[in-house]
Amino acid sequence: MPENYAAMEKGCELFRRIFAKPVYLLIINYLARTYWYSHRRHSRFHEEIEEDVCKNPGVDKEQINWNVFEFLSQSGWIKRIYPKQAGGLIAYEITEQGNQLAVFLRNEEILKLFRP
Repeated sequence: MPENYAAMEKGCELFRRIFAKPVYLLIINYLARTYWYSHRRHSRFHEEIEEDVCKNPGVDKEQINWNVFEFLSQSGWIKRIYPKQAGGLIAYEITEQGNQLAVFLRNEEILKLFRP
């Protein structure tokens, strides 16, 4: 477990209060997936979440908006990347803190908190 366990618990509680369950599950899955496939240098966070939303008919696509990404960015779990030729899109990559959060969230006891 990471040293800042209490801070991550607080972050989890914030997720539960702010986001509808399917939405934060998608975000958590993204963080965990990004951690385990960390060889991918840059992650197109918005596009991947949109892709996941399309596969999950129970999720209201309108709930996925820039506020979610701003929240994660301000929390230090992801950071913005502005590639030279991004076509105006904002891309994100996971931070070390995000990596720790992803490891934390892989714990079976923690995952139970987020399951519907």
